[in-house]
Amino acid sequence: DIIVTRSGHARAADEARLQQAVEALGKPARTALSVKEALQDLLAQSSLADMILATGSLFIAADTRRAWAEITGAPLPPADPPWS
Repeated sequence: DIIVTRSGHARAADEARLQQAVEALGKPARTALSVKEALQDLLAQSSLADMILATGSLFIAADTRRAWAEITGAPLPPADPPWS
């Protein structure tokens, strides 16, 4: 399944426009209102043998990391060390 969504960033692309772009390539897609909603949906329909891949900007990566921690109860990794 392909689920398109948007990050929480103010300049994020509209999920409906992303859905149209995916479907123009001949792939079915659906939308979610948030990264967390998309991840919850995918986790509910996946098995341990499946893989979920989140792609996009660093904002999507950060939102996915945060959503994973909220959904699973796992702690967020410690912050990256400051540059020396």
